[in-house]
Parts: sequence; structure tokens; C-alpha cells
Amino acid sequence: TASASEELSINEGLQHRADIDKAWEHRENTSLRANGKPLPLGTELENFGGYGVGLELYFDFVRALGFVFLICALIALIPVGSNLSGGYVKEEDKVFKIEVTTIANQRGADESGGDSIQDKLSDQNLHLWIISVSDYAITLVLIFFLFFYRIRLNSLIRQNMKSNLTPADFTLEVKALPDDTIKSDQLKAFFNQFGSVHEVQLARRYEGVMKRYKELSELQDRMKRDIVLYYILKSENRRFDHVEKRIGNYRQKIGDFFFKIDKLNPRKLSHDEFPVLTAFVMFNHIMSKESCIKELNKRNWCGNPNPKHQLLGLHMKVKEAPQPSNIKWENLELTKWQRFKRNLGIFLVVFVTLVCSFLLISFLTNSSDRNKDSDCIDGKVYTEQDITDAGDNKIQREIAIKCYCIRKGITSIVTDSELSSLCSDYTQTTTLNFLYKLIAALSIVCINAILQEILEFLGSIERSSSVSSEYMSIMKKLFLAIF
Repeated sequence: TASASEELSINEGLQHRADIDKAWEHRENTSLRANGKPLPLGTELENFGGYGVGLELYFDFVRALGFVFLICALIALIPVGSNLSGGYVKEEDKVFKIEVTTIANQRGADESGGDSIQDKLSDQNLHLWIISVSDYAITLVLIFFLFFYRIRLNSLIRQNMKSNLTPADFTLEVKALPDDTIKSDQLKAFFNQFGSVHEVQLARRYEGVMKRYKELSELQDRMKRDIVLYYILKSENRRFDHVEKRIGNYRQKIGDFFFKIDKLNPRKLSHDEFPVLTAFVMFNHIMSKESCIKELNKRNWCGNPNPKHQLLGLHMKVKEAPQPSNIKWENLELTKWQRFKRNLGIFLVVFVTLVCSFLLISFLTNSSDRNKDSDCIDGKVYTEQDITDAGDNKIQREIAIKCYCIRKGITSIVTDSELSSLCSDYTQTTTLNFLYKLIAALSIVCINAILQEILEFLGSIERSSSVSSEYMSIMKKLFLAIF
């Protein structure tokens, strides 16, 4: 049976069923708009800044990348055009038409054809020079982009901060408090010397209690949604046993919750009795906040702080406060040592995962290299006569057949029945090689997807103090995983 609060949620859910008109209305009211209308195409990026600097930076970065890749593509057309003029890949050797755009279409310095070896070497050196210059040019464009966009990034952030003020612009974060039982009134009286203080909020060390209550809130929200879904399905005579089972699991977890809370908080401390960890001081003016940071971080010639700016005989550390929505309040209680131990464990897990994935991909890649032409003599064109000359020498005959089949190409083998019979082993090995390469490619995709899920899960275990630092930690791990 449902409790009174659950009954209220059920009635509200049944009365307020999903309405497409209200959904469209919500979409229109929450979309990016200017003067009550959706933003048109060609909207200036500054218009996105009011919804958060990250949104403006994202679209600006995408636009900048588009220009950079366009320039790189135009530069790459030069070596592609040089490859197209090579004419070395014959029509019968083509597996895919795109091969003529690769370096494989360039002639080697052999004695085949009418041109002298000296002319071929000259053409080859010219082509290598074209490729080298193009590669260096693309590298310089990318390096220039990195330096340029780093400067532009800081400029956009400063401009956005000036144009879009938030409560965090008036607030500073205070750490190294002199007493973990300090009151907000004491801090307000101290910081009033730098300017008018609007309010002081204290963040406390909840010993894991806040994290548990957050989990409880998420469980209750999911259970309420499922209870409403349960009664809807039941009223429509549809299957609801799977929803009923989920509701039972939620109730069991919620029942176990208070037992876990008692273990975390055996002294039954109230909110204001938990030790103070850090404080957030909001001034009425930005200049007051900046003046406070400057004065408290000032040092004399010995490197000591001004004794006039001490509270209860101790000097506090102050810095710019992050956005409230960016703070993970339940994670502030972790010490540097606790976070270091978590990071060390996460690093070991990531390292072992990367090593295992590397070994798997290396095995699949090495297994696909069975038809290498290392046994073939460089520059020699293998014919059926070489197979005949091998006679009863099994090893030489296998090498001659393999090299002959490699020269013919898989397309010619498939279309010629006699050639298919002769090159059956080569065809089978090539097919297996292709399958190994395909599995290796799919494995890379799957491993990257699994690795991303693992890193996101490990990021939550790491318990970063802010959302941005958590994402930054995940991105660093993903960046290392690429290499």
C-alpha cells in the first residue's frame, strides 16, 4: 500500500498526464530565444553567452575547428593531386578506386617503363618534397591554431564575465578556517572591514551523510515516477509486474537507508552541529571582493601575511568562488589525502584496463599480417613461370604462388576461376586477415565506448569538488587513453 505522500504523488501524476501541447509550450519557453522569438540562423555567438560561457565557447570552438579543417583539407589537395598524376596503380590491381589518391600510385625507381631511373628518382624526390611541405604546413596550421585559440579562449571568458554577472562574481571561497565551530556572524563581522557583506554560507563536513541523502532523494523521485506509471498501467489493463518489482526494490533500498545513516552519524548530529569545512562570503560590490582577495593574499618581504588580517590568530585562504551549480557539495568533505588515494586507485584501474585492451588489439593486428610480401624479391614481377620453375620445392612454390597472387590482386582472383583455384590459400588467408582487421577495428570502437563508461564511473568514485573538475579529470583520462 502507498503512504500518504505517495498517494498525493499518484493523484497528481494521474491528473497531470503527458500533454503534447504543454510539452511544446515548455520547449518554446525554455529554448534559446531573443525578444520572445527563437534565435535565427546567423545569430552572433555573444547571444549564447548569457546562457553560460560554456555554451558560447563550445559553438565558437566548433566554428574555429571548421575553418582550421577547411584550410588543412585545401592544403591536403596538393599531395592528393600529385598522387593522382602518378599512374603506377594499374586498373587490374585496383581494389578500391580511391587507391589512386594515395602514395601507392607513385612510381618506384625500378627499370620498368620507358623512363630512365634518374628521371624516376627526380620525380620521386619532387613528390616527396610536395608531401613534406604539405605535412609541415598542416602541422604549422594546427600549432598556430592551438596558440591562437588559447589566447582567444581567455579573451572570450573575460568578455563573458564582464557582460554576464552572476552571484559567484560577488563571492569568495574561504578555506583554512581557524575553528570548525565558527559561526557565520563571526565571519561576516571580520569580512565587513573590506566592504559590505551580503551573506555568509557555511559548507560543513557531513561525514558522508549528505551524499546518502542525495541518493535517497534520487531513489524517492524514481519510485514516485514508477508508482504513477504502475497505476496508469493497471488502469489500462496493461502489464505492470516489472514496474511493481522495481517499486519493491526501491522501498527495500529506502528502508536500508536509515540504517546506513545511523552508522555514518552515530552521535545524531543536527545540521548546525557538523564541523565547518569552508565558507562562502558574498559581498554587495565586486570591488569589495577583489579588495579582500588582494589584501588577504598580500605578503611582506619575509613572506608573512599581515597580522591585522587574521581571525582568532590564524590567516585564512581566500579565492574566487565557483558557480554554485558547479560545486559538488557532498564531495567538499574529502581531504587531499583521501582524494589522492582515490586517484591512485583509479589510475591503477585505468592503467590495467589500457594494458589489457592494448594486448588484445595487438594480438588481433598481428594475426592479420599473414600475407605480407616480405618473402617476395623487391622489384621482381612474379609470373606463372616462377611457379613452374619452383618444381617440387614446396617452400619455393608456396612463395612463388603467394607473390604471384599478391601481384594479381584479390579483385582479379575473384573474377578468374582458374586463378581462384591456384590462389585459394591466399584468398582464405586474405579473408581471415580482413576479418581480424575488422574485429580489431570493432574492438577499438567497443573498447573506447566501454572505457568511456568506466572513466565516467571512476570519475564519480573520485568525488571531485566541482562538476568542471570532474569533467576535466575524465577528459584527461580519455586523452591518455587515446595514446
